[in-house]
Amino acid sequence: MTTAVFKNCFGCDYKEVTEERRCPQCGKPLQDEKTIRMLGGILSFLGLVLITIMTLVINGISHSTRVVDRPGHYGESARNTPNGTLVYGILIAVLLMGVSTLLTGGTMVVTGRRNLKLLWFMIAFGLVLGGFGYVFSRFIS
Repeated sequence: MTTAVFKNCFGCDYKEVTEERRCPQCGKPLQDEKTIRMLGGILSFLGLVLITIMTLVINGISHSTRVVDRPGHYGESARNTPNGTLVYGILIAVLLMGVSTLLTGGTMVVTGRRNLKLLWFMIAFGLVLGGFGYVFSRFIS
């Protein structure tokens, strides 16, 4: 005997408390709260990993004592170069991407439901960040 539980279709965003296994609108498999919470836990873990890595990288760069030898700029540290500020900006943006991933996953874990606005924000932010990183690596370096 099955009991009706909240289910969500990842194809058409159908949401309903039902016993059905397939979406009545598009026919794709419905995901229950347990699956959504598990996926949210994975997203939260990835967000924490990204936050940890970026925090360590930013901390390592900010405590760097390497001296850059540019004509007219003797004794300047790497973080004070013109590209240094841009690099810090990119690293902080990646850190914020980790925070948005953690928030999106945490929302899924707590509620057992997807928040499409948060998911699309996280995806769009990641794509913009990736595109900016690509442009930076190709044309600035």
